[in-house]
Amino acid sequence: GKSRSHLANTLRLLQLPPSVQDHVIAGTLTAGHARALLAVKDPDTVARRVIEDGMTVREVEALAAGEQTGTGPRPGRPRKAAIEKDADTRALERRLESSNREVTKLRDHMEQVRRDAMTDALTNLANRKSFDEALERHCDSDEGKNITLAVLDIDHFKRFNDTWGHQTGDQVLRYVASVLSRIGRAPRMAARYGGEEFAMIFPSENMAVVERLLNEARQEIASRVLKRRSTNEDLGTITISVGIAERDYGEDAYDLLDRADKALYQSKNNGR
Repeated sequence: GKSRSHLANTLRLLQLPPSVQDHVIAGTLTAGHARALLAVKDPDTVARRVIEDGMTVREVEALAAGEQTGTGPRPGRPRKAAIEKDADTRALERRLESSNREVTKLRDHMEQVRRDAMTDALTNLANRKSFDEALERHCDSDEGKNITLAVLDIDHFKRFNDTWGHQTGDQVLRYVASVLSRIGRAPRMAARYGGEEFAMIFPSENMAVVERLLNEARQEIASRVLKRRSTNEDLGTITISVGIAERDYGEDAYDLLDRADKALYQSKNNGR
């Protein structure tokens, strides 16, 4: 907002027509076009030609030069005024460039903030908010499309945390997340749903494919002997339990997640 206000004030000082000001602020006219339009007799008309016909900056400058051929500064305007106008034009360019840089920095910052708000800081997977929104989006827009949902949980994680401490527990969470992220690349999604629980969305994939992928991930995780980073001490192995649900036609996100949760608890009851 501050950059746009600063830009608007700059343009008013240079007495560009209001319609040209609006186009420059909106970004439909570039800084180069604004500079060139200052030198033409009818900026409004030429601005419309730039937008509608795609006139380049060079073409606008050539038009301005043609209007002034052999006359030096415009008739009736002292040379001093023309020199001052050139200085104002250069100042406008500098201010426009500065404003563009500020807007770009602000846009990049806002995008980073948005990414941070949708990412779990510990694992770098999507967080629960991001997951919930994605699942809702898939279920709302793809009424008849196949979606398979998986919910995963690290077995006996509380006992592991109590034995080895939370820092080592965080190490385990990051390891499991790294395995899931490899198979959760877009258009799939892997998320940390909360605590030691993870969730994955598999658009356009059926349960058989997802079950095979997650069995491979489960075996990979269970086969690795973990070591404590600070002491290189053996931590043993961990296992995960998985619940999978394939979406029924028209099923909403809540019911699909509820079925996947029930499948997870059934998996735990059948032996972790």
